[in-house]
Amino acid sequence: MNKTKRTQAFLLLAAVVLLFLFSAGMPGQEVQAKQETKQVDVIFTHDTHSHLNSFSTVADGENQVRGGFAKIKTLVERQREKNPDTLVLDGGDFSMGTLV
Repeated sequence: MNKTKRTQAFLLLAAVVLLFLFSAGMPGQEVQAKQETKQVDVIFTHDTHSHLNSFSTVADGENQVRGGFAKIKTLVERQREKNPDTLVLDGGDFSMGTLV
C-alpha cells in the first residue's frame, strides 16, 4: 500500500472512531438537561409601508385609528413587561415612498 492510500485509510478510520465516540458519548461524560424551561414570545411585523404615524380608516363599519410605529413600540414594551424574553422580528417592506 503506498503512502497516500495509507494516509487516506488512517484518516477514514480516525473519522469513524470520532463519529462513534461523539454519537455514543465520551466515557465518563454525563449530560444533564436543565429542569428550568423558558418561554420566548415572538412579535412579528411586516409590510408596514412607511406608516410612521397612525391613520384613520373604516374597519367593521366604524372609524378607527390604526397603525403607527409609536403604537408598535407601546405593544412591544407591554409584552416585554409580561415576558422579558420577547423577540421582535420584522419581515421587511417597511419603507415605501416618503416616510410621512
